[in-house]
Amino acid sequence: MKITIKDFIYSTITLTFLFLITCASTYALSVYFSRPFLGSYYPIFNVIAFVFVFGVSCALFIQAMVHLKPFESGKFDMESDHFTQWKLYIVIYEFGRKAIAPFIVVILKTPFEKLFGAKIGMNVVVSGTLVDSHMITIEDNVIVGQGSIVASHYMNSGEIVLQPTILRRGCTVGAGAITMCCEIGENSVIAPLSFVRPGTIVPPNELWGGFPARRIKKLDEQVS
Repeated sequence: MKITIKDFIYSTITLTFLFLITCASTYALSVYFSRPFLGSYYPIFNVIAFVFVFGVSCALFIQAMVHLKPFESGKFDMESDHFTQWKLYIVIYEFGRKAIAPFIVVILKTPFEKLFGAKIGMNVVVSGTLVDSHMITIEDNVIVGQGSIVASHYMNSGEIVLQPTILRRGCTVGAGAITMCCEIGENSVIAPLSFVRPGTIVPPNELWGGFPARRIKKLDEQVS
């Protein structure tokens, strides 16, 4: 992945801005809450609050960034403005995700991913990692297994490809599986440790597995 001086400048300016906002917010919390109510324990609270507020600030910045200039689907040269914007997005996303991660347990993973822009329905379990959350749609009753990766980009021959990933209602992505720029149909299952290639559309009610993943059977069939 090509990194330019422009990327360092944009990232440094943005992170400095978010750092200053976090400092101001933490100072306000210190003055009006932690010092008056927590006594000698206020420095511990301030450190924890700083890390959490920084993570939330990164998430809100990403939401504003994508709202003002949404990412388009397609192939983009690594010299393009789209790629520059995506690199800035990823830098802020990674800083924010790592800042908030210590506060997140499995039952809070779904609202955590929503905070970073993922569209997630009801009764969803996310134990894996979402990349490019703003381009990921997860419908109701979906399970994303432990150690799995759901991504909406890949790089090929000097280009970055951005394409939504959609997990339809009731589907399951097995532990350690990778789904990239694809669509998984309703009630379908991706076997653990499988790789679903970009552009793949898995029909409803099917079991897919392998590296790359291929159809194994309809879920009401027996494997021959």
